[in-house]
Amino acid sequence: MKSCYLINRGNNKSLYVSPFVDPSTSHGWDENEEITIYSATTVTKDQKDGVLFTLYTDIDRGVDRWIQDVRYLPRLLIAGTIFLITYFFFSLAVRDPIPLIDEFIIASLVTFISVIGLSRRDKRSDLSIKKRFELKQKASKCDYQVVPELELVEKYLHECSQLETIDLAEKIAQVDGAILPPLLLDMDVLYMKSFKEQYLSFIHLQHKDIYSLYNKYRKVMKNEKNRDAFSARLLRLGMNQISDLSLLALTISISNQ
Repeated sequence: MKSCYLINRGNNKSLYVSPFVDPSTSHGWDENEEITIYSATTVTKDQKDGVLFTLYTDIDRGVDRWIQDVRYLPRLLIAGTIFLITYFFFSLAVRDPIPLIDEFIIASLVTFISVIGLSRRDKRSDLSIKKRFELKQKASKCDYQVVPELELVEKYLHECSQLETIDLAEKIAQVDGAILPPLLLDMDVLYMKSFKEQYLSFIHLQHKDIYSLYNKYRKVMKNEKNRDAFSARLLRLGMNQISDLSLLALTISISNQ
């Protein structure tokens, strides 16, 4: 069974942590596997629409990646054949003042255009369409469950958002012994077993700025001398609303589960 997690941020945009967020895992997607949406409260119609839109978008992206991987070797052989045929055709049939160079450029251009055409054809292939349809059909029949652990996640985000920006920046950077509020999740329950991995993949792929700051945080924690500078950077990003420090705090706390 696949799990999708809905994290409601109140007036802010909800977070949809999809099991299909990482297209590199698409080779292992099973179109017969059930999908369950977990949330802290009853899901509204708008949220259901948001969940399905996210799932469908991620499925499309993943199937595109899957079909490209499946068709990689045939596409490579066809591209090589096109390059050789084009190269020798223009070498033998067309005379030019600069031997080899013009033929190489033309053959490369024709091959590049052909590869793009083959890739688009593969994405519209019967195999690709069937895979998309089966995965989306299963997603449209997903179950919804209300679980307590996600309520803790939502409360944590709200608590962090209520802190002054400078206080939150210092707590994240652990300046002068300041620490983030604790987040205690039961990761042993069945529906939370895949949460941490999926959430971090979601942040990595959908919130690259937060993931970059998270990696910076991990480096800074090894050297106390850099914590003040990191805190100052977070303060600037938070005050200018460039980065969501509450989401960064949640990412740090979930990574420590």
